[in-house]
Amino acid sequence: MKKILTFIVLAVLTVGLMNCGGNTEKKNVVKFLKRSVEIMKTDEYKKEGNFDEMTTKVLTECDFKSFEDFKAALEKYSTDEEVIAMSNEYAEIQGGSQN
Repeated sequence: MKKILTFIVLAVLTVGLMNCGGNTEKKNVVKFLKRSVEIMKTDEYKKEGNFDEMTTKVLTECDFKSFEDFKAALEKYSTDEEVIAMSNEYAEIQGGSQN
């Protein structure tokens, strides 16, 4: 009986720990979008508009190896409400900064 109880406790703890960190890839997608929006709102960015340099820096901060990796992750979470909201804000800011 003690072995069964120990097994059940370990199983519950394992499942709990697996859910603790949440989805890191999704978090990194949201982090990339938020950080990009923050940077695009700065006066320095608006003056210089150095999008390639900014993108490379933020990709690294968010643990993406390339923009293609980010796009694949973005597509994977394209139906997530938080990702949709941040994507819309990103697109709005990026569109406004190009005018």
